[in-house]
Amino acid sequence: MGIFINVIVDSGKCKVATGCTECISICPVDIFFKDDHTLKIKDEDECTLCYQCTEICHESAIEIVKNY
Repeated sequence: MGIFINVIVDSGKCKVATGCTECISICPVDIFFKDDHTLKIKDEDECTLCYQCTEICHESAIEIVKNY
């Protein structure tokens, strides 16, 4: 859990296990990575709130919540 930002991935909706990596590719600060068949987050507080990941995710599996 981040201090300022929580990036929430709904694993039930996320298609990274079937080859989707669009959020990984588009993130300008590389907070996402694929671990086995799940999408993981390195450091939520590195997120710049550009929302490119939420816009590109066709499954609406990513949510960004500001804690301030």
